[in-house]
Amino acid sequence: MLACSGRSGSYIAAEVEREAERECLFALMDRVYGGYADYRERAAETGRRIPIMRLTLMAPSTARTAP
Repeated sequence: MLACSGRSGSYIAAEVEREAERECLFALMDRVYGGYADYRERAAETGRRIPIMRLTLMAPSTARTAP
């Protein structure tokens, strides 16, 4: 369950794998937060690949509730 700005829902998370899509999303992230490019460069220097996760809203009938 994820809640943000008064909205909530259950989501499925999956890593974005296609390099072209990752580059497009990184460009968007760089516009939103200027320091992100530096973070990505520092991670690359250590061989780390920063994962990008896509959240897909689950249909209400498939969403599970926490026990």
